[in-house]
Amino acid sequence: MAAKTTTGRRGNSNPSNVKDLKDLSQQGRAAEALLNNKTLTKALNEMKQNAMDRIVVSEPDAKELREDFYRFIKTINALEQQLKVYFNKGANAAKKLEVITNGG
Repeated sequence: MAAKTTTGRRGNSNPSNVKDLKDLSQQGRAAEALLNNKTLTKALNEMKQNAMDRIVVSEPDAKELREDFYRFIKTINALEQQLKVYFNKGANAAKKLEVITNGG
């Protein structure tokens, strides 16, 4: 049986077609807008601070509660980090698109 070949998106991290590059570039711009959104940044920072405050005032035997708040903070940090990843991928895709559209 011959190997089946496919075209289109394959989910690899090294996109080569223009549509994938445009999609990544747009995703990067959207991530940048979120990262620069002062209201979102303030809300996330306040949520983390509130969780830290709850950890500090928790009862000594409330280990599970502290761990829950710690995981909550880590989740917010992971969200922020993932947005930075999307931003960086988008910036790289935009550079590749510029090379393609300007002929190298």
